[in-house]
This record gives sequence, C-alpha cells and structure tokens, in this order.
Amino acid sequence: MEVQTLLTTFRKTITEWNEKEEKGEGFNIIEFINRFWGIWETKHSQILGFLLNPRETHGQGDLFLKLFLEKLRIIEEKDKINSNDWTVKVEKRSNGRDQIDILVQSHRLGISIAIENKSNDAKDQWHQLYRYWESAIYNFHNGNKEKALDPKYSRVVYLPKDGTPSLQTRTRMKDYKEPYPEILELEDKELELDKQKGKIISCWTYYKDIRDWLVNCKNAIHEESNIIKHFIKNYIQFWDIIKLKEDFYMNELSTILKDLEDWKNVTQLADTVNSLKKQWANDFSIQLAAIECHSDFSYNKDRDEANYYNDFRWTYGGAWGDIAFIYEPHKGLSIWKAGAGKAREQYKERLEHIFPDFMISQDSNSNYLMHLKDQNDILLCNSEDKEEVFLWEYHNKGEQVRKFITEKIRKYTNDQEVRNLLKEINDWKFEKELQNIVVGENFKVEKYNTYIDFRWGLKDSDLDKDLVFLYYPYNKKGFCLWKRNFGNKKEQYKSLFAESFSEDFEWVEDNADYIMRLKGNAFSAIGNEEEGFSKYEAVEKLTEILQKYTNKPEIVEFFKKINEASEQ
Repeated sequence: MEVQTLLTTFRKTITEWNEKEEKGEGFNIIEFINRFWGIWETKHSQILGFLLNPRETHGQGDLFLKLFLEKLRIIEEKDKINSNDWTVKVEKRSNGRDQIDILVQSHRLGISIAIENKSNDAKDQWHQLYRYWESAIYNFHNGNKEKALDPKYSRVVYLPKDGTPSLQTRTRMKDYKEPYPEILELEDKELELDKQKGKIISCWTYYKDIRDWLVNCKNAIHEESNIIKHFIKNYIQFWDIIKLKEDFYMNELSTILKDLEDWKNVTQLADTVNSLKKQWANDFSIQLAAIECHSDFSYNKDRDEANYYNDFRWTYGGAWGDIAFIYEPHKGLSIWKAGAGKAREQYKERLEHIFPDFMISQDSNSNYLMHLKDQNDILLCNSEDKEEVFLWEYHNKGEQVRKFITEKIRKYTNDQEVRNLLKEINDWKFEKELQNIVVGENFKVEKYNTYIDFRWGLKDSDLDKDLVFLYYPYNKKGFCLWKRNFGNKKEQYKSLFAESFSEDFEWVEDNADYIMRLKGNAFSAIGNEEEGFSKYEAVEKLTEILQKYTNKPEIVEFFKKINEASEQ
C-alpha cells in the first residue's frame, strides 16, 4: 500500500470517529468543557486535588481521600482518618525549583505523598521523581531516611494515561551530597508493605488505577441524584472515551495493515519520521548553539530529547539553576533562575530599566523573572502541543526564530550593566546570606546541617543546648526562641520572655523546647506561596529582628541568665 493511500484510509477512520461524536455517541460534559476551554495537565491535577481534599465543597468529607489511601495500602478499610490531619495542595512548589502536581500530607501522622501527573503524555524530566522525593518527602521527614524510604509513610505516585516511569527519572543526581539511595524502586503490588522497604514509587494509570478509584468513589455515594456522583461518572466516561478512541484507531489500523509488506513499509516510515524528528531537533539546537554571546555565558539544553517543553539556555555561571536567558518553543524568551521568582520584587526597578524589551513575570510562584514583551515571531507551539508540532514549525521557520533570538542574546549578554546585575542576582545565596547577617558583638551564628537550621546565640554558649534565636527555613516552625530541655520550665519564665520579646514574638503554648515564635509570617516552608514565603523578605526581616535584639545589653544579660538558670 502506498503511503498516500494509507494516509487517505486513516483519514477516513478519523472521519468515522468524528461522525460518531457528531451523533452524540461520544458526548461527555468533561470533554465538552475540554473542547472549548481545554483540560490540560494542571486542570486534571486540580480535579483530582478537589476530590482528595476533605475540606473541599464536594460535601463528602474524607471519603474520597480514605479510598485513595486504601488503594495505596497506607491504611486499611477498617481504619478511620481525621480530615483535620490532612492537607492537599495542587501545583505545590517544594523547594523553589520543583513544582509537585499534587501533594497529600499529614504532619501528625508523618505521611507525605507526591503525585506526578502525566495525563497529557509529558515526558519524564531528568531525575524528576527523585528530585520530588528529596524535596517533598525526605525534607518533610527532616532527613529521616528510614521514614523517607518506608512506603507506609512516603510515596511518589507516577500517574500517566498508561505506562511506567523511566529509569533516569528515579535515579539519584550526581551532585547530591546526602547518602541517598542510587535509585528509587518501584512498588511491588504483590508484596505486603512491610516487605517493600525502599519501594516507594507507585505506578498508577488513568485508564486503570484512577478509573478504579473513581468507580469506588462514585459507588460510595449512595444518593443517586448527588451532583458530585454525576460529575465523577462523567469524569470516568471522559477517560473511557479517550481509551475507546485510541482502541478504535488501533483496531482500524490493524485491519488496514494485514499485509506483511504494508506493515514493513509503515514501520520503516515510522522509523524514518523519528529519525527526521531527531535531525530537525538537533539542527535547531546547533543553530542556537552557534549564536555568539559573551564568554561569561554558556549554552546548554535542559534535555537530550526534543519536546515542546524543551528549553535552550544561555546561562550566566554555567551551572544548572544559575540565572539564564532561556528559550522555550511554547513560551518564548525569558530570564530565569531556579528559586528566584521573588527576586523580581527585590530587583524590579533595575530589571525594568536594564531590560526594556522584557516585562516582569506575573507568576507569583515561579522561577521566571521576566518574559520578552513581543513573542509572536518566536513561538512555535502551544503548551498543550506535542513535539511534532514544535518540530514541524521549527522546520518551516527555524531560521527566522534563530535570527530574532540572536539579536536579543547578543544585545544583552554583551552589555556590562546586564552582566553586573545578573552576577549580583546569581551570587545571592539564601543560606549564605543568613549566615552573613551582622549581629551584636556578643553573638555568633552556626548552621546545623542535620535539619538545616540556623542558630544565633552568645559566643561562649553551646548553641545545641543553650538559648538561641533558631530559624528553620524549610519547616513550619520558622523563626523562634529555643532552648533544649526547656519545655517543662517555660511557664516559670513566661513573664520574663514576654517582657523582653512580646513586641515581635508570641508564646508557643505547648511543652516543647520552642519558647516563642515570630508573630505573623514566621518565614517558614520555603516556596509556599500561600504563606507568602520569600527568601529575600526572610533575610531582610531576620536581619532587622536580630540586629534589634542582639545589640541590646539587656538581651545579652537575659540570655546569660536563662543559660545559667538551666545549669542550676
């Protein structure tokens, strides 16, 4: 069969399916919404997050969450759960760099579940699942490796339409200094959880596992007229129709390709198309790599494979995460730095002055600082498109895109004022800035790596047991006054602490060693947009507070008094 004949025949297959939809045979309210407004990966995450969140307006409390936890085998059917113990976050930024699609956690029970949604067939990013485990699970457990690798407390759910994660996405990055495992292992559904140490990656699919969970959710709602029950039914049908459509196409192709020679020819054609895609992608990268920019910048790609979300970078400093001009076929040209979204607030006026062709990014929780104002000439696809669209568009107007980008890259990388600002932003390191806060002459600072906390106390004191200002940037405790083994003595000294610190700190009403906590925003939980966390704001505020108190002679004497009292 000639290629043209095959294409013509398959177009008829597509037409047949479209006719079925026109007759209403494939009608579904979710698909109707998808057709006009689009339901991409983020929307699917929001739907699942809505159902999982016991405090959402579906009116079913913890019912859906409980069924989800049962399916993960974290709890049993007979077990009860408390809705107040659980939080469900969608598109949760966990470390300033990684954005977890859905994060289900219970701090009281010590359980953290990260869900990586691949509903729209996005390819695995390098070390993606491993990075999510490190940021959303290992850090959640405060570095407790035992719990971070125990499937009863820790889980990464990989969720495509169908399929399993690649080896590279669950492999340890080379630059990790912690004694992490080399590879995160896949769950064995045939084994009991107690026998699955380290097997924390659960491979679910929309077509099977999510569908089964949704059916259980639907059946658990007894009122037939319940609107949420109808919504879930429609959502199940949405995925059923997608699977049915794929099966319909495959069955028709199987019918067309009965002749062995036809099959060989089509297979050869597919291989040739894949080779062509690789060639086009490589040609595009070579064109961008040939752009002459200042020697302080280095060109690199984020991935080896070509995808619509593939990005091409001119990085100041050269290391991943350093500030860079970044080109993405679906987004255009931007200025980017890992975890530096909030830096645009700090540097807004200078950025706008130095980069008149760019505008400040409006994303409140992003790595992007700025986006080029006029992107129309260099956009090659939409965010929902697959790589085929990007590569075809590149083949037809890649030279035009290269010329446009070349002009901007040369213009800005060769500007000394630009390089000075980028260096300043690049060199700003959160933990370094904390350690460099200037405090009173009687105080010192230490960083404790076990739980990543910072402590300011008297120079002649033991900061692991004596009274300190303690800051946990990656923990809800935030900025506190702390002293080891002081919990049972707190009430005795409550009035003295209140007298000295109540202007800025509030009392911690428990028997823990945390005495007082910074009022309002304690600058905890890095990357948590809801709590308004900003590394720049945190350093500025902590500098203000520490300089205010550590330079007071009466505070120096107060610290001495508390330290001496505890020794008696």
